[in-house]
This record gives sequence, C-alpha cells and structure tokens, in this order.
Amino acid sequence: MTSTQPPLYLSVPSTNIVRRCNVMADEEEVALFFASCMKDPARPTHCARVLCSCLQILDGSEPYEPSALYRPYLVPQNKDYEDIRRIYSEGLNTSVAFLTLPRSNKETEDLDAFLSTCSCSFSPAKNATEARLLLWLHAFEAARRLTLRDLTEALIRHLGGVLNHAVESRTVGGTTVMGGLAKHRKKHAGKPLWPTDPSQLIPYSALP
Repeated sequence: MTSTQPPLYLSVPSTNIVRRCNVMADEEEVALFFASCMKDPARPTHCARVLCSCLQILDGSEPYEPSALYRPYLVPQNKDYEDIRRIYSEGLNTSVAFLTLPRSNKETEDLDAFLSTCSCSFSPAKNATEARLLLWLHAFEAARRLTLRDLTEALIRHLGGVLNHAVESRTVGGTTVMGGLAKHRKKHAGKPLWPTDPSQLIPYSALP
C-alpha cells in the first residue's frame, strides 16, 4: 500500500541541484559507497532511499528519473555491469548476503522501521564528499516513503541484471576486458567476473 507520509529527510533537492551534483559523482563512487553501506547485511547504513538510489544508478539510470520498479518490466541493462562484476563484486556479495540472511519477524520489522526512517547526515563539516553524494541520492522517488520491500525488490532487479549479463556474455568466471567505468582497468584485467563460485549466490545454507 502506498503511503501518503511525506518524505522522511531534510528537504527535496531541486532538479538543477541534482544535475549539478550528477556532474561530480560517477558510478565508481556510487559502487564503492553502496558496498560500504551494505557491509553489515543485518543492518545497512543509511536509509532505503539512499540504497535504492544507488541501485538505480548501478542499473544505468539517474536518481531524478522514475524508479525502474514502476515501469513495464525490462531486464536491466548497463554497459558497466562487467566492471561492477570484476572490480566492485563486494557490493554484489553483500547484496546477496542481505537478501538471504535469515531474520525473525521482529528483526524484519525492526529493519523495515530503520530503513524507512532517514537519519542521514548532510553536514559538509563531517564529510563534504559524502554530504554531496547523499544530497544527490536523496532525489530518488522524493514523493514516496521507501521501505524494506522497495530495497528488496531493487536488489533482486539489480542482481537479475548482473546475472543476465553473465549469461548473455558467457563470462561466468571469464576475464574478457571491455570499455566501461573503471579507472584502473589494466590492474584488474585478469580478475575473474562475479560470480566465480555458487556459494556467492547462496552464502547461507538453504537447509534448516
């Protein structure tokens, strides 16, 4: 059910501000930031809006564009999926861990409440780079209250796009190098593409 509650963050940045921030941030920065936020699958840092916005960008869209989840379904496509799989695989591992982590009903309710309420700090004095990035990311679906369900669906969509890339490119464990976002491509040219092992897709046993 769609909530009519106003956005739970400080203010909605204008499109002009968001576009100026967009010039200063890139997918590499977002990929590293997202992996850091998801490091603890039991309690990610930052709100669902920020995390969903990161996934929107990593799937090839922008925060100020409508959420891909509310468009007719298309398999996510991003020319940078190969770099994400090769160099930023930690974010993929943490995404799978988040989705598969066993949780009680109480833990799920607490996590939903945490993700639905924004407590992000926009103070440039604390970290100017992160404050700018957060301002940009908070433009995503500014009129809606995002929840654990939104994040779960965005993660499933993102992993679906990444795995579809692996199947279509036939590069599971491959080392083909293509153009994309990485600044240090030669350094990582021999690194295998995610997923390299089935355990990366099922990090927790499916058995009770």
